[in-house]
Amino acid sequence: MPIKKTTKEEIIAICTQVFRKQGYYRTTLDQLAKANGLTKGVFYHHFKNKEAIMQEVLKASYSYFKAKVFSIAYQDQVPAHDRMQQMIEASNRVFSKDCQGCIFANTALEITHIEEAFAEFTKVFFVDWERAFVYILENEYQPNKAQQLAHQIIADIEGSLILMQVHKNKEFLTKAFERTMRHLGS
Repeated sequence: MPIKKTTKEEIIAICTQVFRKQGYYRTTLDQLAKANGLTKGVFYHHFKNKEAIMQEVLKASYSYFKAKVFSIAYQDQVPAHDRMQQMIEASNRVFSKDCQGCIFANTALEITHIEEAFAEFTKVFFVDWERAFVYILENEYQPNKAQQLAHQIIADIEGSLILMQVHKNKEFLTKAFERTMRHLGS
């Protein structure tokens, strides 16, 4: 197998897709190395084990969402409805890719009850996602109601992601996003 030069960030991006598709436990270091066109030895140069890779995947995924999705909520110069729509569109680009869902929900379902380090990344992701929704929803609702709706929206989206994965049908996610937008009127 030819060895190619690649950056740590490129390796993490490819590993993210492998973990999203196969899950943590069904993925081996050999599979991750092959997906990146690397030998296991070169792979170990970047990461000490599979847990370290998954931590980097979750960290990079969280950083992406914080910068490219959650930050949209706080752009006060943009109307609340438009911010919600932009957040949904940005989320949809990631979640619906190949019907593989949300790396955080997939991880939570598979391993956060076992791997404490993964649980913390997952929790921070969901807390920040909720805060972003609450911030937008507080334009039309009292804080307690905005909080309640944010929980409901995330539960609806994540449930739709499970159905999307099971049925390989993006329509479940589309409908959840449509329901989300109804909370802000037009």
